[in-house]
Amino acid sequence: MTENKDKIIEVTQNLSAISEENAAGTERASSSVQEQVTTIEEIAKQEKLATISEELRLF
Repeated sequence: MTENKDKIIEVTQNLSAISEENAAGTERASSSVQEQVTTIEEIAKQEKLATISEELRLF
């Protein structure tokens, strides 16, 4: 009986550790995606400014 209890505790601890690792991985992925979004937004702003600058130059 004690052996089964110990096995259940071990499995539960392992699952908990895996869950924490998954959460950390998800946080890293989310952070990376946010960085990419920020970069894309900056590129879009620069392209828009370049277009406006070109339009003003034509006047």
